[in-house]
Amino acid sequence: MTALFSAREKGRARRCLFGPVDHEELRRDLDLQITKIQEADTKRWNFDFEAEQPLSGEFNWEKVDSGSSDVHPSYMLGRFECISGRSNILKPVPVKPVDLKKTRQAGDANRA
Repeated sequence: MTALFSAREKGRARRCLFGPVDHEELRRDLDLQITKIQEADTKRWNFDFEAEQPLSGEFNWEKVDSGSSDVHPSYMLGRFECISGRSNILKPVPVKPVDLKKTRQAGDANRA
C-alpha cells in the first residue's frame, strides 16, 4: 500500500497558484494587522495589554492575588509569548506541573 501511495504522489502536479511569496511584505502586513487588533482591544477593554496596565474608561480593573479562590484554575495556565514577542517560535511559559494520576482519579470519581 505504501508503494502505491508514493507512486500516486509522484504523479501529482504541484503548482504555485498565486506566485512567489514576498515574506517581508507578508510579515509587514501581519504586523500591521496585529497592531490594529491590539489597538482595538485596548480601546474596547480600556487596558494596555503590552504594558499590562489598566486605562481609564468603562471598566474598573482590580488586581487579584493569584492564590485567591476568586481566580478560576484555567487562568493559572501558562501563556505563549509569540504575540508579544513576535517570535516565529512558540515559547510556552513554564507552569506548575499537573499530577495526571490524581486528575484521572478525580475524573473517575466524578463519573461514578
